Amino acid sequence: MTKAFSRADSNNDDHLDEDEFKNFFIYMIENMQSRGTPTMPFDDQNWDAMYAFFSHASPKGGITRQNIMTALDMIR
Repeated sequence: MTKAFSRADSNNDDHLDEDEFKNFFIYMIENMQSRGTPTMPFDDQNWDAMYAFFSHASPKGGITRQNIMTALDMIR
């Protein structure tokens, strides 16, 4: 996850904007597929809802690594 986040964070501000977030998930999916892990395709309709879910706790705007970890803990 850390490598995909760093790769997606094109402006190196430790926050993913909407475009960077989409790239982050694309990189994560590519990584999972390269290891043979089954993945679900994400259609464009899901991106806004996913971004809102992962960024809800970020007062600065954008999504941090910690926001991602917190959100994933909420759905476990």
